Amino acid sequence: AIIVVLGVPAVLVGYIWLTERLLERIGQRARPRLRPWLWVAPALAFLIVFLVYPTIGSLIRSFQNAAGTKLVGLDNYTWFFTNDASLIALKNSLIWLVVLTGLTVGLGLLIALLVDRVRYETVAKSVIFVPLAISMVAASVIWKFMYDYATPPDPQVGTLNAALGSAGIAPVAWIQISDFSFNSILLV
Repeated sequence: AIIVVLGVPAVLVGYIWLTERLLERIGQRARPRLRPWLWVAPALAFLIVFLVYPTIGSLIRSFQNAAGTKLVGLDNYTWFFTNDASLIALKNSLIWLVVLTGLTVGLGLLIALLVDRVRYETVAKSVIFVPLAISMVAASVIWKFMYDYATPPDPQVGTLNAALGSAGIAPVAWIQISDFSFNSILLV
């Protein structure tokens, strides 16, 4: 913790100081062209080390056997695209990608338009942003209680099943039944 709290700011200040000392030694005409690249260099380094390099490594590894000792060509891809379970996983991932991205961007844009320059803007923004302070762990616990299911005749303690029971409808195993589980989790 001490290294993070003291070391990271120290490295940052040191980098800024060294960058400015370097720029002082360079000619006046080259400074405006070089300064942006020196400021972007740490971000580019992180991007290359933590994103580009692992991606290339994963791509190379995808053409090898499980032990990573022998090239197998497109055999891994053939297996993946002919395996029903992996195709279901791929379909679910694509649905998550499209739905989550579309809803997040679409709802965000809609909410931004609706609360822009209205009399109650401060209240509306508070109502929108306060739930964002809830951690994902807390939200998942809340939704677990919403979806809780008890086998009949035990009383239903899950909010949704209790509401269904009070309306005379049989409880539903929201997470346990595969027909409902994907959509229930997607709703969360």
